[in-house]
Amino acid sequence: MLAPDELWQALVAKDWQRLFVDLRPLWCQAHLVLFGHALLEKLVVPRKSITAHVYRVLADAPSIDSMDAWLAQDLNADKLATKPFAHLPVLGVPGWCAANQDAVFYRDASVFRPPFVLPRAL
Repeated sequence: MLAPDELWQALVAKDWQRLFVDLRPLWCQAHLVLFGHALLEKLVVPRKSITAHVYRVLADAPSIDSMDAWLAQDLNADKLATKPFAHLPVLGVPGWCAANQDAVFYRDASVFRPPFVLPRAL
């Protein structure tokens, strides 16, 4: 995902209202590149709950033609150990589903879940 910082921060925070409703105009500046046959197969018969692992690409990323080589170099073992992915409910992306034009779409807590918070130790 190549996108403005505000979008990435809202995605990582799982602040769905901010990500998909408040910041909706910023999505025209975002670029998503889908890869992996499983995600593409799921999108043949889309369901609201389909999610993708999203990897942040910074502004100096290569062109789409050289993306494979860049990813192979960038996704090394050390970086993968930090779990650099965020979860994106793909049908929430503006323009990907007609129903998401209505903010009510994002109130489905079974899909747009709040962030998991570890219980505090007593």
